[in-house]
Amino acid sequence: MASLSAEDFAAHLEGRLNAISRVHGILMRAPGAIVDLTELVSEELRSQAIPDSRVETGGPPVTLSGKAAGSIGLALHELMTNALKFGALATPGGRLSVLWFWDAEDPHSIRLEWREKGVKLDSAPDHKGFGMELLERTLPYELRARVNVEFAADGLQCVVIFRPEDPERLTVERDGAGGHA
Repeated sequence: MASLSAEDFAAHLEGRLNAISRVHGILMRAPGAIVDLTELVSEELRSQAIPDSRVETGGPPVTLSGKAAGSIGLALHELMTNALKFGALATPGGRLSVLWFWDAEDPHSIRLEWREKGVKLDSAPDHKGFGMELLERTLPYELRARVNVEFAADGLQCVVIFRPEDPERLTVERDGAGGHA
């Protein structure tokens, strides 16, 4: 595994801080500290100057708690960064689909599907970086999310199933303080 130069490290850190800042900017404009998932996805695409012709996005209206928005926003940033460097958005013919819908198995959860197409992947990367750590460990821990990442022959596929509310609030409500789940 090659180590990052100081300039590369600074650029990665700056990108992550900017992603967090975008989420906080949305939270400042939104009443009740909630974030619209459509706006969160659009802001990330806009920040990376991705042409609309290369991306398909959409899903039902979903409002995220501040905690969910922060975690999902950072995950979207990491996925986008990797798609631009190594994935579908690094190749002229590559395309990206970011779609979400209410999960059929758990109607209180959102199923967010990130699908890259048009890039030839021979295998998974040799090492796992911050982005994979975030997807595989942080999202399940912070949001109780279920995450499946697959390095398909045509491009990266990632499915994140999560509840848009704050998991701690749901736990309190289930324990009797709030009355409903």
